[in-house]
Amino acid sequence: MKYLLVNLALLLLTKSAMTTAVGSQQQVLNRYLGNWRSDSTLNSSLLVPEARQLSETHNVQWVLDGHILQELTSQGDKETALTLKRYNQQRTEFEMWSIQSSGESSYWIGNWKKKSKTLTWEYVDFGTGVAGELVEHFTAEKERSSTLVMKDKKGKLLLDIKAKHILLPSY
Repeated sequence: MKYLLVNLALLLLTKSAMTTAVGSQQQVLNRYLGNWRSDSTLNSSLLVPEARQLSETHNVQWVLDGHILQELTSQGDKETALTLKRYNQQRTEFEMWSIQSSGESSYWIGNWKKKSKTLTWEYVDFGTGVAGELVEHFTAEKERSSTLVMKDKKGKLLLDIKAKHILLPSY
């Protein structure tokens, strides 16, 4: 009986610790909630021969009973991307799926650094030889900056994008 009570207590403590860990990771994703404006600089690279500026809006909300963070990206009136983010409790890492209106998609694994308020995403390559890193730094409560760098298997620069994201006022 004593062992049963000890095991039950350990199980409850473990479950409580796991719930707290998931809650704190969900707080990381809560930083993305709301409507955002992004102003990006696409630097010259293999996929962007001439540098250019780009503005987008993002609508971010929880879906599926708060398990998935959904982001719809638009340029003007046209939706251009759907991004889904979550914290995977079994793997203890963040996951992100990005699907473009062109049909392209990507999968990323993220790691949160609390001290620097930075979420670093690593592109998961499925045999193409492409490497990518997206670093999102939360600079203030309603601001974040991001840097995306992607290279081909020879190390040539495919994409180099820097962006500033501002949370828009809600009415």
